[in-house]
Amino acid sequence: MTLADRFQGVRNWAERALTERDDVISVEVTQEGSLLVTRNGKRAVRLNLVSVPMLDEALVEECYSSDPAIDAVVNSGKELHYSGKSKERAHSLGLEAYTFKEAWNALGRQEFRGYEPANLAYAKNTLLSHRRVSRIERVCESILRIHRREHPPVDIVFVDAYTLGVAGLQQTLSWHSNVDAIVNMGAYNHYTGEAKDAATGMGIGLFTYKEFMGALNYADQRFLDYTPPQ
Repeated sequence: MTLADRFQGVRNWAERALTERDDVISVEVTQEGSLLVTRNGKRAVRLNLVSVPMLDEALVEECYSSDPAIDAVVNSGKELHYSGKSKERAHSLGLEAYTFKEAWNALGRQEFRGYEPANLAYAKNTLLSHRRVSRIERVCESILRIHRREHPPVDIVFVDAYTLGVAGLQQTLSWHSNVDAIVNMGAYNHYTGEAKDAATGMGIGLFTYKEFMGALNYADQRFLDYTPPQ
């Protein structure tokens, strides 16, 4: 079975969804099985649609081999991810690895490649100025591994919810279970006390971004229990 045959269902779904966009003139299936998306006033892009729990380097390479003209490999479906290594491999080949949501947002930009969610881009740019942070490693589309001086690394998932409650906490952990903390980005975002207690009970930190910048100075239980000085 060819790559195009394996993911025909998700490609057909994406073709219908993309056709509904106001800024898309047409969506065509290429001979290689990719989608050629012609945009109004912007360069056309070629997308290779897949649907796997975690997009890895091998599948990126397979997609590129099947159609070297593609602009992105797009992992489409709920709770599906791509690894940091697959993102790096895609970039080395001159293309992108995106979730469908990221690809959808990137289509609205003049330059399709290089899109990154605003909260993650902000975190990457500001964390490197923290005195404890030595380097940042991309684990997947929403998780950063923060390597720290004199403290062990921490895996952080970044979310953006005005009020993060227990249901939002549980949903986040169902998608990203192996993390040390959840950081709710946004100047006005916050979390409920119940969510904080639930996270702490599971050994997971829950912070606003401002709180997280302080918590980075600590390890183990002091990291989890960190609260800003009053």
